[in-house]
Amino acid sequence: MLSTPELRQRATTVALCLLLAGSLAPAQTRQRPLRPDTSSPINARRIARQVLPSVVLITMEGGCFGSGFFVTGELIATNKHVIDCGGRGTVVSGNRRSSPIISTWTDPHRDLALVRVAGARVRPLTLSARGWPAVGEDIYVVGNPEGLEGTFSRGIVSSLRRTEGLLQFDAPVSPGSSGGPVVDVRGQVIGVAVASVRRGQNLNFAVPAQYLRALLARARRVGPDTAGVAGTRPKPTPAPSAPADSTNTHSPALRRWERNPDWSLYLSSAIGDTVVKDELKALIEAGLGVNTRDWRGRTVLHMTAMRGQAEVFRYLLLRGPIELNAADADGRTPLMIAASLGGHNPLGGLTSPWERFWTDPLCRQEGDRNAARQSEELMLWHALWQAERTMVLFLLGAGADVNAADREGLTALDYAARGGLTDFEQLIGRTGRLREESVCALKLAESPALRGFRLGMSLREVTARFSKFRMPETDSCGRLNLDFDEGRGALKNLALNPEELRGVSRVRLTFVDERLAYMRVTYTAETGAANPQEFRAALSNSLSLPGKWRVTGGGSNWDHAHVIGCDGFKVMTGYLVGPYVELHDVEALQILLQRKADQEVRRRREAEDERERRKREFKP
Repeated sequence: MLSTPELRQRATTVALCLLLAGSLAPAQTRQRPLRPDTSSPINARRIARQVLPSVVLITMEGGCFGSGFFVTGELIATNKHVIDCGGRGTVVSGNRRSSPIISTWTDPHRDLALVRVAGARVRPLTLSARGWPAVGEDIYVVGNPEGLEGTFSRGIVSSLRRTEGLLQFDAPVSPGSSGGPVVDVRGQVIGVAVASVRRGQNLNFAVPAQYLRALLARARRVGPDTAGVAGTRPKPTPAPSAPADSTNTHSPALRRWERNPDWSLYLSSAIGDTVVKDELKALIEAGLGVNTRDWRGRTVLHMTAMRGQAEVFRYLLLRGPIELNAADADGRTPLMIAASLGGHNPLGGLTSPWERFWTDPLCRQEGDRNAARQSEELMLWHALWQAERTMVLFLLGAGADVNAADREGLTALDYAARGGLTDFEQLIGRTGRLREESVCALKLAESPALRGFRLGMSLREVTARFSKFRMPETDSCGRLNLDFDEGRGALKNLALNPEELRGVSRVRLTFVDERLAYMRVTYTAETGAANPQEFRAALSNSLSLPGKWRVTGGGSNWDHAHVIGCDGFKVMTGYLVGPYVELHDVEALQILLQRKADQEVRRRREAEDERERRKREFKP
């Protein structure tokens, strides 16, 4: 997985093309910030009247545009990627007054910027001082999506991505929303819109206000930093294969690169996008080698793998020899990055997150906001899987080294295991290029049984082992969950042969189309081995499992989940209350998630049809 700075770069990479500039300076004259009543919420109409006049449109000569908002009488907050478009910038406020950007301050790690203008005479918004908001809290987003100035939308805080330093929200945003304020029910700024996942459903992100507050404090202490945060950056390293005289030093593209050598600015911000940006084409055609490293030590192929953009990879292959196995600052190759879902961890680094795909609300009833948030997180993972799978296949087909190791000795197989319920380990193993046999080749039909339960069993076969009980409903995606918990007496009272389940404290079973697709058996603490490593060794022996146990998910705690990936299914184990074992049918999961995605497409289409019907029937 990515480190926190890398993960933040990854998230801002996914950014909506929301372009904003940042410059702060001690204001000569300061307007008094609006201070709404903090004791109680105010209605949406009043918030819109309060916030809209302080939001601006930012346009850059490089052709980019985005949103921003006043935080002092002369300083406007936005995203760094907005002003990185290049050239001079202009700010258009709500009163249609245009002001040139005079100077800027930036925080590249948070993708924040402050820009200074003169004589705007606009009241600033108040930054919330209460820290992280609560999940489920109502929020409003203001900006200029697709250039539609003064757009006001409503949503909720979907999740707190504390590891990445981001807020997740579901209010609609589009390219051009970047840099716009995310405000709470009191009209105070809690974040700055920064990123979105194009293939997801309202999977949007904002940088929390506390980081903007820190940049504002710095801007008041030090002078402007137009090129970025004060400090030195490594100069880009020219590609060894590029002739010394092959570059055009007078090229605008090369001059822009010299000012800010950062490959993330030359790729689309959307995961899995098929667009090759004109800025990237111009830079390569001007003579910059495709193996050149940016100030973070990355090649363009590292960034392409992070964003799962296989079409960009195809383009690069046609532009000369490319280093498929180049290592970044952490020793990771592009294959490692793609195999770990771009290093992104949408499930929040939980000790055992993979059960959520089977037990969390997925095909939900409308109006359940908590279920909607959980569903969005799972669908974000699905979108990453789809995009990065194509990237992994392209890299393997081009001959990427499957045995290369990073600085910690981890290989692409280890990174694939971190990605969870993907089939990347099998894709790597099928190349036949692994030096040692460390991949499980068992088929789904050969999956081991746990206390008599086996993947693919029918619902009728499973329920025949228990006395009659109330059967739960199947959801609209064809999923049904059974949960037998010894703590509630279910195992002892319902099992027809309790001896088969001796030492078991809980059994969770999920069926897709009445076939067993997931099971988790949790054992009492007394029945487990002395430590998780011994428990895994005992499992490999008793279940006749080939392959190596690898860490899955984020983190490396002693009780963290480990996985063996087989052909069509995964075996996972960890410790949660007691030692547990899980079996996952990967193909059934793909079917389940695709049904959910299709359901969302139909829902949006039906909503659009209903809006059109109402328009036709409306009579003034």
